[in-house]
Amino acid sequence: MINDLVRHIKARLGAYHRKLELDDDAIIMCLEQETLKTLSVYFPYYIEYILNTRENRIPGLNNQYFLPTEIQGYLLMGVERVLPRNSGSQSSGLGSVMGGMLPSINNFVSMQLNQVMNSAMLVPDTFTFISPNMLRMNGEVNFSTYTNLSITLKVTHQKDFSTFPYGLRETIKKLALYDVCLDLFGIRNYFGSLNTTFGEIDLKLDILQVEDKRDDLIEKMRLNQIKNARVKKIYVV
Repeated sequence: MINDLVRHIKARLGAYHRKLELDDDAIIMCLEQETLKTLSVYFPYYIEYILNTRENRIPGLNNQYFLPTEIQGYLLMGVERVLPRNSGSQSSGLGSVMGGMLPSINNFVSMQLNQVMNSAMLVPDTFTFISPNMLRMNGEVNFSTYTNLSITLKVTHQKDFSTFPYGLRETIKKLALYDVCLDLFGIRNYFGSLNTTFGEIDLKLDILQVEDKRDDLIEKMRLNQIKNARVKKIYVV
């Protein structure tokens, strides 16, 4: 989907009739740094991660651990929940598959049941996420029993935007266009206008001043998030 977004933005900005100040790589960087992260705040994505308390411990700090900043194309944004995990379980890495292609429906039902049982029987530990990739446990963890922690990570969607629901395409296209427009505005506003031997060239900054439109779109997403606060979250492996 990322290539479709780039083509849509370039077409709307007239890139096929004039040269833009941003090439494709710069546009993609803007989409990853601005659009992707903003959308992921209002349309959260979660993955289950198994943290080994021995391997990931920060030297000299018994209650703080390193987390990966990126997992298979997902960028870390925060931590949603921490549960102790039996030492016999997977040592580290991604946990149960909660989305995508599954081996069988029986495995899917079994994993769903295990997650429900763990959530009901185990008390989540209190924690603090320290940006960009540190986890501090505020409670005491029995490391002799639990050498692994099951952590629900809040992450961005995939960098290619492929994990967003199809119904969000128009919202994604609008926000992506607004973000690139604001980048272009910052570049062109430095000059204001260009004086040449043929006269003054209008850089048409007015069409790039979309900050208010972007704010309105963000507000709509925020209100939609509040309205659908009880909607089931998306989990993946």
